[in-house]
Amino acid sequence: MKFTFLLLTSLLQFAVVAQIGTGQWRLHVSPTQTIDVAAGNGLVFAAFPSGLVEYDAEANESTLWTDVNGLSDVGVSALYFDPQIGAFWVGYSNGNIDKIQNNTIINIPALKLASVQGDKTIHQFIHHNGFVYISTSLGILKINPSKNEVTDTYYPNASDAPILQVAIHNDSIFALTQNRVYKGALNNIALADPNQWTIDARIPTPGATAKYNSLVAFNNSLYLGYSNNAYGQDSVYRVTNNGLEMVIGDQFDIELNEIKVINDRLYMVLDGAVIFYDPTLSAPNVINSYQFATNFFSTSVAFYDGVHYIGDAMYGLIYFKNSLENKQVNVSGPPKNSFFSLGGNKEKIVVAGGTIQQSGLTYNLSGAYVLEAEDWKLFDIYNQSAWQNKQVWDVSSVTVNPKNTKEIAIGAYCGDALSITTDGSQISQVFNGDNSPLEKTSLGNNSVCITDVEYDEKGNLWIVNGYANKPLKVITSDGTWHAFELGTNAKSKLTGRMVIDYNGNKWFHALNAGLFAYDDNGTISNPADDQFKQLTSGANTGALPSDNVTALAVDFDNEIWIGTDNGFA
Repeated sequence: MKFTFLLLTSLLQFAVVAQIGTGQWRLHVSPTQTIDVAAGNGLVFAAFPSGLVEYDAEANESTLWTDVNGLSDVGVSALYFDPQIGAFWVGYSNGNIDKIQNNTIINIPALKLASVQGDKTIHQFIHHNGFVYISTSLGILKINPSKNEVTDTYYPNASDAPILQVAIHNDSIFALTQNRVYKGALNNIALADPNQWTIDARIPTPGATAKYNSLVAFNNSLYLGYSNNAYGQDSVYRVTNNGLEMVIGDQFDIELNEIKVINDRLYMVLDGAVIFYDPTLSAPNVINSYQFATNFFSTSVAFYDGVHYIGDAMYGLIYFKNSLENKQVNVSGPPKNSFFSLGGNKEKIVVAGGTIQQSGLTYNLSGAYVLEAEDWKLFDIYNQSAWQNKQVWDVSSVTVNPKNTKEIAIGAYCGDALSITTDGSQISQVFNGDNSPLEKTSLGNNSVCITDVEYDEKGNLWIVNGYANKPLKVITSDGTWHAFELGTNAKSKLTGRMVIDYNGNKWFHALNAGLFAYDDNGTISNPADDQFKQLTSGANTGALPSDNVTALAVDFDNEIWIGTDNGFA
């Protein structure tokens, strides 16, 4: 399970969200993985999958926009500043559209509500001659921005390939797909008919390992962005009467994310740089480094009032005036945009950013994030010295020690699967299948699968070790390890979540094996007086709705709630 945003309510009773009223919600949006940037009217907007950040450069203030406080949806896919009407357009992956004008949001849900099947993603907006043309996966919408209504819908291609971008040049409208460019007469009132469009014969179909990703009108010509699967082999072409002329690409290796036109300059947004040219395409200007970081992961760019605003896949929205004056726009939010599970106490919330999949390792490097006193802290392989040269990925579980709230345990499915920080800042201990009783999986992938970690009220750390002979393990508060026998049916199973009830019993589930419960009788070091039980769907073994348990919880009456793929018990 993987979520693209994180919701927390005051019902959790965490101090860090105490300002939220009962029954209210707060959306925590990761302001790092920027999709698009647009600027105008004194404001800059940066788009993220779950919302927008509005930045007022003059006031140096940022505001988060989400569906909780104004946006009509989640899943932002496109952003555009419309200089003709002074408005920002927001497109969503479900076809929904918002117009932000004078701090007011107007929703245009025509495509979202349309009774048509298929992908409705909004890809791009452009304004021309009083109308806004919107590229979508179902075709092109023509919107009257003064009436906020769709006036026409065009279907350039019969193959239903998504329209990625639209460009208007001379008296024609051009529609880009990954493999072709379609052309129609701008004044043709019958463009809703696919037969009124023709394939632009000047533009060949790219090979099986390549595609087109951008189309713009610049300096009285069309320019096409070309992306090749081979690293560094992307390029920019000018469309001529005789075909395509490469204008950028053979001088140096590039990985092209997009081309766009801003203030009569042609911009290339690359992996590792933003490069822009004057109309002669000479003397390129290059932006490829920040003062505050060594990496550069540009995904988009805007220019306003002498400042470039760069969307960065790692650092979010960047204010870039020059090489000596640039900064990361400060916006509170999770460091990354991958969420799997939560842990925490009254002081902090800890998020596992990775995932666990039955099919195997995903090598998710998101790590873990901690929210405390309104500040987020990241634990990943780039900022933890103890994780350097270690196998740490697919972080799936996190927990805070109630006896020492600075101590956090992090479980994962990887080589070095268990990590502990005792000061809340740096990882101090890393455990694997060679330096601890943790067992490598029975699958032979040389990894340790930890599906859950949980501290009990005495500060003992309990661990669920998947695909192991003894799936339940513990590190006591004095640092001693113990592993427990739960019978043949618990061996070599993909385990799941664990809860500890108010009597100290440990409950965890395993794939298609129901639910296991363990009672150490308060004497962890003496297994002779321990008890365990397996609950399944059998009439005399628990009568669960299904052997495939998917969720567990303990309520305040000390009752165990069991979710399965066939209901709950």
